[in-house]
Amino acid sequence: MDKVLVSTVSFDSTTLYNFEHNDPKSRANATINQQIGPVSVMLRTNFFGPWSRQTTAASHAIQKYGTETLFDAEVSMPLMERLTLTLRARDIFDNYPDVNRIDDTNGRTYVDGVVPWQGGYYYARLNFEF
Repeated sequence: MDKVLVSTVSFDSTTLYNFEHNDPKSRANATINQQIGPVSVMLRTNFFGPWSRQTTAASHAIQKYGTETLFDAEVSMPLMERLTLTLRARDIFDNYPDVNRIDDTNGRTYVDGVVPWQGGYYYARLNFEF
């Protein structure tokens, strides 16, 4: 494809609605990093304001989503001279967005919106410097 003529691209009303309303009205995050001796700590909060999504051109097919606040934390500590352990939790409180009430077919419990739908995610990581 050499080029796309914008004048020939057409979007239906559902696509246009989602372009205009699929982002939250407000979005903020704040992160605190602290070094306590050899241990480093990170705390973060992610705020997503209200947003909405339309699934079909029918006027009743618009679902409004409320605000969501997610919290993350990370602790890193050296175990040996070149070995560091990191423990991390993303979405500590295992928060989920509102359930998809309109287009919930084929196992689509949550829509692919701005708020992560995977819930809490926890892991440990070992870093070795060589």
